[in-house]
Amino acid sequence: MNNEKFCEIFSNKFFPLLYAKHFKNVDILPHQVYALYGLKNVINGKVSSGLVTETGNSIPYGVLLADETGLGKTVIISLYLLYLKLRGLANNVLIASPKSITYQWRNELLDKAGLKFKVINSGRDFEKINNNKFNIIVSIDLLKTTKGIQFIDKLNNYQIDVAVIDEAHHVLSANDTLRRRMIIKVREKSKSLLLATATPFRGVKEEEEFIRHLLGQEYIFIRRIKENIVDMDGNPIFKPRKSITVKIELNFRWNFIYDRLNKMIDQLNTENIIKLILKKRLASSVYSFLVTYNHIIDSKNIASDKITAETDDVLGKEPDSKYQFTYPKVPPAIEDYYNFDLLEPKEEYLIRNINRLLEEYKSKIIIFTEYLSTLRRLESVFERHNIRFLSVNGKIRQNDRHEIIRRFKNDKEINVLLATDVAGEGLNMQFANLQINYDLPWSPLKLEQRFGRLHRYGQKKTVYLINLYVENTLDSRIVELLINKFYEISKRLGVDWIFDYIGDFVGEREILQVIQGNPISIDMNKISYIRSSVASPKEINLDYVKEFIMKNEYILNKNKELFNIIYLIDNARQIAEECNTKYIS
Repeated sequence: MNNEKFCEIFSNKFFPLLYAKHFKNVDILPHQVYALYGLKNVINGKVSSGLVTETGNSIPYGVLLADETGLGKTVIISLYLLYLKLRGLANNVLIASPKSITYQWRNELLDKAGLKFKVINSGRDFEKINNNKFNIIVSIDLLKTTKGIQFIDKLNNYQIDVAVIDEAHHVLSANDTLRRRMIIKVREKSKSLLLATATPFRGVKEEEEFIRHLLGQEYIFIRRIKENIVDMDGNPIFKPRKSITVKIELNFRWNFIYDRLNKMIDQLNTENIIKLILKKRLASSVYSFLVTYNHIIDSKNIASDKITAETDDVLGKEPDSKYQFTYPKVPPAIEDYYNFDLLEPKEEYLIRNINRLLEEYKSKIIIFTEYLSTLRRLESVFERHNIRFLSVNGKIRQNDRHEIIRRFKNDKEINVLLATDVAGEGLNMQFANLQINYDLPWSPLKLEQRFGRLHRYGQKKTVYLINLYVENTLDSRIVELLINKFYEISKRLGVDWIFDYIGDFVGEREILQVIQGNPISIDMNKISYIRSSVASPKEINLDYVKEFIMKNEYILNKNKELFNIIYLIDNARQIAEECNTKYIS
């Protein structure tokens, strides 16, 4: 291949799409192309534009990428960073995300764009970073520590070319938190700040003002929802999703046990929030309650069991991950009625129905729980009943989690996966279409994240969600006062996408009201607000993009050594000068 042809391909702004499609087998979708290269569009006062600026030789000051869960924000960001690196515009890149998906980010960047990033695992790792050239991924909560802040403080202003904060709603608090202080410092050191979150506006005016403070008054805003997403041929991509609630009624024995335990909790001399936490664990499983109750009684230290530990999905561990999972003491109030060999009501439902569900839905089943204690209990129950399964939890290394999911996908003899919310984050399981919520998290964002594990790009079937709950528990309040309301709205509007926005309607304050048994009202005006918040750059001619890719794939295949992405990035400026062009055309 002559130099002129090489330069023609390398210098084209769509080269990252060609590279990803040919070498990485990435499906290129219209909404991703528009996010990268779309033209400026002002919608409801917000500026929506492609991330690649019109001149191609600069980077935007502030970006809010707020696509719905499952639309491939990491693909868009990966290809954007590849574009910038090929132009020599992004030597120093920092990505901060929840701990549970730091390695997912590393793998996605490599698999989708050929970019090599280092994961920072400890405070000591900050000291090894070359401040003149770095491509790092770090957890949000590690970056906010003393070592993380010291690393940021040592950098010159604007020394970070691009900073990306994933699941950014965790740093957008209106309160003075360590995470908020951290993001302010990152902003001071960054030429460009990109916030990625599926829940950008939660109705808190102070948070919206903080976004403008971080990103500038005319930041780029991109937000699309699943119902509008199509493939390159204009066909809708996402199948419907159906939600089913299953109420578990109690027999005399279990009604007595639950009643005794609830009264025991009410009589405890402790804070109301601790009583609520105990009742929430009881709604998950009696075993989880007993483990938690014994932990609280034994340790006399309940500070770590506050509401934030229950609702925060950035910590990378389950709320009860440090507890001892043996045979906890059974309180005298129920010792004549309860033993560990008894199947709990929800366990009995699963054992009785698991084979029927597998046959009826023709799908592998993913069962989600919030708590590690409940997961351990389910593991023992399934083992006793000879049900083959795999499980993932926050204590398993991230790479090992992906290996477990790969085995679950490919092993025809194993059709059940048990997962905690922490372990499930970042795992893509669109090869299955039946999900069971064994308990209901009191963070609405966790519900959305569960939905997004199966209902995402690549899902070929209708996704079915079964919500299990035991009557007269906190979960029954969540179902009856919250989930059922959304189900009624969904039926009335004839859409199912509303379930993807529970977090926009309901915050921690409202959830606390619900679990305390107080009805809440759903602001129907927010539905039109959500629809009007959709913002996409103006479309460009996709025919040209498709033609460029089709015409040049053969050339790339014949000249792989010339298009080694690491070499191209390391020598981007020199190659550009030799090609007699400074920027991508």
